[in-house]
Amino acid sequence: MKLLGILMCIIIFIGICAAEETEYFDWKGSQLYAAKNYTDALAYFNQAVAQDPNYVNAGVHKGDAERALKDYNV
Repeated sequence: MKLLGILMCIIIFIGICAAEETEYFDWKGSQLYAAKNYTDALAYFNQAVAQDPNYVNAGVHKGDAERALKDYNV
């Protein structure tokens, strides 16, 4: 029973760390996008989407970067 509790804590901790990393990738991409560095911004947005496909903000920002790069064949 104690082992199950420890495993649950580890799983929750890993989930929280992954969410923070996804938000960081989106934030970093947004900073680059604001500086009109669309190619590098897109790389960060792709990392965020790959890590958590349900993180909507990264998907929207990725689309904005693709539009700025005129990458319509995605």
